[in-house]
Parts: sequence; structure tokens; C-alpha cells
Amino acid sequence: MSHSIVIVDDEYDTVQLFKDILTTNGYDVAGFTNPFGTSIY
Repeated sequence: MSHSIVIVDDEYDTVQLFKDILTTNGYDVAGFTNPFGTSIY
């Protein structure tokens, strides 16, 4: 089973850090620094 996670934060480095960690652990991750970008996900 594949899990998906959406990360939203105004700091790019924070989004990238969590995205890298979760991707390494097998999660499908989408990261955004703008909350309006999540509407397309």
C-alpha cells in the first residue's frame, strides 16, 4: 500500500527536509511553500 503526504510550510528548506526523509521511507510526498498549490494536488 502506498501512502501519500502533503507538506505545506513557508520555508522551502523545511519542506525539502521532511520531503527527503519521508521519500526515503517509502512515502509519496508533495511539498509546497504556497498553500494555494495544494489545490491542484
